[in-house]
Amino acid sequence: MIQWRSIRHGDEAAIVAVFIASVHQVARRDYPPEQLAAWAPETGIDPVAWCAPLFQDDTLVAVSAGRIVGFANMTLVGYLDRVYVAPTHQGQGIASHLVDVLEQHARARGVHRITVAASHTALAFFKARGYQAVRANIVERDGVRIGNTIMAKVI
Repeated sequence: MIQWRSIRHGDEAAIVAVFIASVHQVARRDYPPEQLAAWAPETGIDPVAWCAPLFQDDTLVAVSAGRIVGFANMTLVGYLDRVYVAPTHQGQGIASHLVDVLEQHARARGVHRITVAASHTALAFFKARGYQAVRANIVERDGVRIGNTIMAKVI
């Protein structure tokens, strides 16, 4: 059974582990190894520093058997920044529930439009949730260009 809660100090290492595993095991069907390595380096990430922005945002985690298996965060103005689910827990509705709750929170704060930079891997997920493509986008990580799509949804 999945439990849902806000991020807590002490979650950082588990959150980074979910991020790295998700990128390297799930997104590999859509991105080459050099882009995956730049996006989610398997070594050298400081979990506390990487997670620091999450404590400023609306951040939720999914917990199964005492272990974090997913997380998502949205800025207070409606930018859906990160949505990641452990490869072992894909397809169980975890990302959908996390995004549903964050959208509800945004609506309650008076946000009317949510944006996200969706990876190629996540495009179908966001399209199914009513997000529409706004434009193609490129981010650069350690000199490596990585494509995604800016999407938006009116709530």
